[in-house]
Amino acid sequence: EQLAMDRVPIEHLTYLDPREPSGPIGDEGGTDPLEAASSAIAVWNNVEFADVYYQTRDQSFAPEGTASRSGRPIAGAYNVHLTEADYLPTDAYQDNNIQGDHRYVWEGFYFLPNRI
Repeated sequence: EQLAMDRVPIEHLTYLDPREPSGPIGDEGGTDPLEAASSAIAVWNNVEFADVYYQTRDQSFAPEGTASRSGRPIAGAYNVHLTEADYLPTDAYQDNNIQGDHRYVWEGFYFLPNRI
């Protein structure tokens, strides 16, 4: 957002399992950064290409009542929904992995050399 406000061009931006910090999810993609809500996840108008890798299964060993770690697509980006049928592991996570699927998006999927 700050780079857009400073008119710095960005060639490629990747989001890994993004989620709104709070409040309603809106369609902020491509808007003028001065008019968009603060902290909104968006593809700003200074970004040439953006891709998003996200999951909505939210499997983990997080304590009961922990906030969801599910990601979401972002308007104006190339969105890839990671599911159990495509990319997410089918085995259970270790008992100490409270991040689960959220962590897997960057650690297990994005950094693998043979991903899509």
